[in-house]
Amino acid sequence: MSNDSKQETKVQPTGNFFSRWFAHPTGRRIIVCSAILFFGLCGSAILYTIKPRPKKRSSEELIRTLKAIPIKLGDVKLHVSGYGTVKPKNVILISSQSRGVITAKHPDIAVGLVVNRGDLLAQIDSTDAKLQLERATAEIARLQNEWEINQQTIADAKQEIEFEGKVSELERSNYERQQKLFKKKITSRSNLEQAERTLAEQMRKYILLKGKLRKLQLKGVALKASLEKAKASRDQAKVDIQRCTILSPICGRLKTAYVENGAYVQPGQKLLSIADDSNLEITVSISAFDIMKAMGLRKTKVSRYRNWFKEPDGSIPVTISWTEAEKSCTWLGRITNIRKFDKVTRTLVITVKPIKPLPGNKSQFPLVDGMFCKVTFTGKTLHHAMQIPWSAVQLDGNVFTIDKDGILQQHKINIYSVNDDKVTVNGGLPAGEMLVVQPLPRGLITGSKVRAVIEHPAPELGTNR
Repeated sequence: MSNDSKQETKVQPTGNFFSRWFAHPTGRRIIVCSAILFFGLCGSAILYTIKPRPKKRSSEELIRTLKAIPIKLGDVKLHVSGYGTVKPKNVILISSQSRGVITAKHPDIAVGLVVNRGDLLAQIDSTDAKLQLERATAEIARLQNEWEINQQTIADAKQEIEFEGKVSELERSNYERQQKLFKKKITSRSNLEQAERTLAEQMRKYILLKGKLRKLQLKGVALKASLEKAKASRDQAKVDIQRCTILSPICGRLKTAYVENGAYVQPGQKLLSIADDSNLEITVSISAFDIMKAMGLRKTKVSRYRNWFKEPDGSIPVTISWTEAEKSCTWLGRITNIRKFDKVTRTLVITVKPIKPLPGNKSQFPLVDGMFCKVTFTGKTLHHAMQIPWSAVQLDGNVFTIDKDGILQQHKINIYSVNDDKVTVNGGLPAGEMLVVQPLPRGLITGSKVRAVIEHPAPELGTNR
């Protein structure tokens, strides 16, 4: 075989470069992908050209807006508030002082009934007491008669003793005369002995009469004591009869009532309780620190006892308002006493007495037992101070203000006291600037340009609930 037959015949591809790449599978894939990418870039370019361009923001739109209030320094009246429940100062508990069956009661007796002083509340059967009164009266009459008889007997005995005493003196004189005659031997011994026996007999009779008189006097004392005892029994019976009739001791309101016709009661059993609503009081607990800052309570000036507070100043204004309707039930009050200091809560327990309703009330709703009230004490006045919202105080205790050029400034303030959501500041606030009353947003620092919007107080809600 020849060498030409041994060599393989190679076919050379024909055409241009793109034809040869397109004929190859890998080349076709590359060409298709490139075409897709080209058309995608062209579409993106077209969309970019027809998309509206964003408007340029002015520098004014980049300034942050903060809530603020004007800083106005002046005189600030300090107020301290607390809460308490209205209670009657005097609540009289009436218990039965006698035993027996209730035979009558007030026709409208019930909790809440207003009674006058002297009104009949209940009547207990007084038959036993009346019988005791009759027995005591009869015993008094009997003892009185015996005592009068005794006194007459004593008077007779005294007269008899007086007579026998004179007889004894005569017999003694006769005996002494017989002794003289016997010594002179004028009379006999028998006459002397007879005179002596007569004198002895008379003295014995005289001594017996005096003993009888003493017994009569002792019996008179016993009769007098028995008579006084009988009178005491009579008076006790009268008191028992009087106790069976239960009258209202004051003008007040029935707070509890356990009276039923036919019920048997024992001494000491509770029957009624009457509250004197004309004399009310409220006990409130106030922080000792707040009281000291606002009212400046000092120790008493008593010379021998200095370890307590001075007498409350009655001129301190006190306002009492019902928490459910402050505009319908607001009263003027007065501090009556400082009851105690609570060592656990470090508060002063103060008693306040309502005096009269304030004329600004929308309606004359009464202040009654059980109302939960807010008690506000008005203390001393701070000068060049201001009350700011608690939200104006930042976490570090400082505040931020906005000056007349709109620049944010930081200030350190002196907080005098805190009352609810208000902070009383008496130093550190620049007058005439705006006080920021919100937490400072992130990104703002001292020197930042800001805009202030005045924070207006929220409108008051209606009192009806």
